[in-house]
Amino acid sequence: PTPKDPWLAQSLISGTEFSAYAIAWRGRIVARSIYRNFLRAGQGTGICYGGVSARDIEDFLARFAAKTNWHGQVSFDFIRPENGPLVAIECNPRATSGLSLFSADDGVVPAIIEGSPAAIPSRTQLAIKGTTFLAGVFGWLGLAPRQAWVKYFLSSEDALSFPGDGTLLHGQTMSVAELFLLSLRQNCSILEAATYDMDWNGFEGGNLSKSTVPPARHRAAGPQHMPAKK
Repeated sequence: PTPKDPWLAQSLISGTEFSAYAIAWRGRIVARSIYRNFLRAGQGTGICYGGVSARDIEDFLARFAAKTNWHGQVSFDFIRPENGPLVAIECNPRATSGLSLFSADDGVVPAIIEGSPAAIPSRTQLAIKGTTFLAGVFGWLGLAPRQAWVKYFLSSEDALSFPGDGTLLHGQTMSVAELFLLSLRQNCSILEAATYDMDWNGFEGGNLSKSTVPPARHRAAGPQHMPAKK
């Protein structure tokens, strides 16, 4: 860190992690999806997740929308400490994985365009199956952290499947394999490879640079959040 390019430090909070996606209509929550991530690619990107009930998160979303008169999509990440109140640690004013927990019959489209209340999300547990499969294989090979992925792979619906579509498992597998090869070529993590062609981390020495951070192996890991499609 430098005076011109300082770091922002956040206190470490230990506890259970939750996420929430919501649609607000002029200060009123009209749709919400509260969920937990069961498997991750890296530290931040959830690849298997399921809906949960959490009254304190519902209350937080309602208060936030009313106080800010929020209109549109908004998403949050939370940590609930063992002995303490819920803590909001990040806000994303966009769609996240929670949106995919709604099915076509849950009323999320009217909620977005008309402000009509949507139903509780009816899809209970989802996995991006191609990514889950490869994350598990990479764990077996010692190329990624090992996770208990098999039971989640078998018990989850594919997050990217829609009525009338065929399986996307082969396409997801090819996509992640391409990212893995790119990460090897560019000496970066798979998550960094996922946005390698579109991210920008500022100027370095007055010149536009691809990145001002060292390769992943030289720096401490921290929370990373990416678009839900990744």
